[in-house]
Amino acid sequence: MIRPLLIALAFAATVGGNVNIGSANAVVAFGQQNSALGAYSAIPGGLQASDHTFVGKNCYASGNLAGGLVRGDAQTCYAVLRGTGATGAGIRLTSDNTAPSAVNCLNVPAFTGYAISNLTVMAFDRTIPANSEAWLGWTGLITRPDATSVSVVQMNATPTPKTTGTVTGSAISATADVTFACLNLAFTPPTGNTDTWDVAARVETVEVQ
Repeated sequence: MIRPLLIALAFAATVGGNVNIGSANAVVAFGQQNSALGAYSAIPGGLQASDHTFVGKNCYASGNLAGGLVRGDAQTCYAVLRGTGATGAGIRLTSDNTAPSAVNCLNVPAFTGYAISNLTVMAFDRTIPANSEAWLGWTGLITRPDATSVSVVQMNATPTPKTTGTVTGSAISATADVTFACLNLAFTPPTGNTDTWDVAARVETVEVQ
């Protein structure tokens, strides 16, 4: 009998199928030849998908482009980014609500392009719940054409937000983070507002490497 190669190397990692790897806390890897290496990521099925060690990324592929050599070189993924703040300063969103790093801000591998097919942001004033905003269906492009930094982020026009309450002066921005080769997604609270704002975003991507 030929037994499948399954590797689960961390706390609460769940792996099934054939030739799958789950080597971070609370990951899921099923299907065949998939790799979940970032904490809290999931690849529930498919073939040759990879989270590229990103924290909290969910991916699917039905195969790859490089003859089995590069997992995740033709796939679709989504990630949830989040942040909170109460100073009136801009709030940076990451997948683990900590400072941006090499694994938590939609980091792009070298020689890779991501089409951002849907970016939706929800901002909620926890101090005065009547204030809230939602930006729906933002799209764009982020690429890393070399082994050093992200050099291109092109977003389409920022969508007009749906709003409740008083939100004058608030905004969202999406730019290149060249330090960690990722997306710098941030929310600016309304002018003069130092309430506690909780912000979450879902970023859906189509990825080619």
